[in-house]
Amino acid sequence: MKPRHSTLLLLVLLAQTSFAGPFDISSISVAQHKADDYIRAAISLQAMGKEVACQALLVSDTRQSQTDDRLFVLCRMLFTQRGTNEFQRPYRMRVCIIGETADWRLYPVEIVDGVPFYLEGNGGGGDGGRMRDTGEEYLRYCMTNCDWNTYTFHEVTAKQKGEALMKLLLSGQAKRPLNDFQKAFLSRQIE
Repeated sequence: MKPRHSTLLLLVLLAQTSFAGPFDISSISVAQHKADDYIRAAISLQAMGKEVACQALLVSDTRQSQTDDRLFVLCRMLFTQRGTNEFQRPYRMRVCIIGETADWRLYPVEIVDGVPFYLEGNGGGGDGGRMRDTGEEYLRYCMTNCDWNTYTFHEVTAKQKGEALMKLLLSGQAKRPLNDFQKAFLSRQIE
C-alpha cells in the first residue's frame, strides 16, 4: 500500500510541476499578431508558474528562427519592472509604424486593459547601434532583472477588445495622428 501511495504522490507532484506538453510559440501567428493568440499564450504560461514557463519559452524559442518578435512581446507581457530598475526594451528595434514614437511604455507592444497591441513595423534601424538581442537573451535578462507579472491575463470579449483599441487610439501617446493604415493594422489584431 505504501509504495502505491508514494507513486501516486510522486505523479501528483510531477503533474503540479510540469505541463502537459511543450509550449509552442508557433501557435502565435508572426504575420498577424492576433491579440487573442498572445492572451492565450500568456494564460497558458502564467498557469505554469514562472520557472516552468521560462523553461518552456527557452525550449520553444530554440525551435524558432529567432527572427521575429513573439518572444519579446510575451516577455513584455509576462514580466514587469523590478523596483526602481528600468524595464529595458529589447535592443533590437525596428521602425515603429504606430504613431512613429518610442514613447510606448512596453514597446514593441502596448497593453491596454489586458489586450496586447503589437506596434512594430518592418524596416531597418536599430537602437543606438547596439547588437540585436535574441529572444533567449532578452528572456534571460527578464528572468534575472524583472519581476513576474502579477496581472493575470484572461480571455476578453470582442467588446472589451474594441474598448481597449479605442483607449489606445485616444491615449495621445503617438507623436503623430494615426493614419487609416495604422488604425486598420491595430484593428485587425483584435478581429
